[in-house]
Amino acid sequence: MSYESEVDSFTDNDVREQSVVLVGGGLDSAVCICQALADGKSVFPLYIDYGQATKRQELAAFRSLWEHLDSMWVNMVNIRNVTMSRFEPYNYVTMRNTVFAMMAYNTAAAIVSSEVIIGVTAEADDADTMPDCTPEWVELVRSLYSNECAGSGIMEIEFSAPLVNVTRDVVAEMAADYGIPKGMMWSCLTPNSDGSACGSCFGCQKVI
Repeated sequence: MSYESEVDSFTDNDVREQSVVLVGGGLDSAVCICQALADGKSVFPLYIDYGQATKRQELAAFRSLWEHLDSMWVNMVNIRNVTMSRFEPYNYVTMRNTVFAMMAYNTAAAIVSSEVIIGVTAEADDADTMPDCTPEWVELVRSLYSNECAGSGIMEIEFSAPLVNVTRDVVAEMAADYGIPKGMMWSCLTPNSDGSACGSCFGCQKVI
């Protein structure tokens, strides 16, 4: 089973009715996947490869989750070479979640999916540092989706952010309820030379 598949290799019957879920290695996207599956949805996971230093760890975490869920039949799409600025010690994409949301929209349109799901959470102290994780940002993207669908004449694509009003503590509780083993997922942005989490970066301190 390959984890890297091209969108245009699928037929409509392969992917119709699936929800495109933006995935990384963290608990937020893991919970979104589990929630979608629990709701009876088929999942089309979309991992954005933009040259991040933690790609290996993120994919390892995601593959562990997929094997844990016994859902190996679902394919993953990698999209590389996103335009980025390079900020040490890790690569930074300006308006990252907006870029991801737009790429997910195009993927959903290509595979005839009616939903994109993103796992963003916004706590009170995040609004200034992560404006693309707020309820206001989610509404903005929904407006962009709606305008594009209306203008292009394609089917309506819903932009869902089920965790946007959920605290990290609650996300951790949801992960436990879904049976996601503690320590399986990955959030570190600046891993140590041996590949382990640093324990001190923004991801380790702020993101589950």
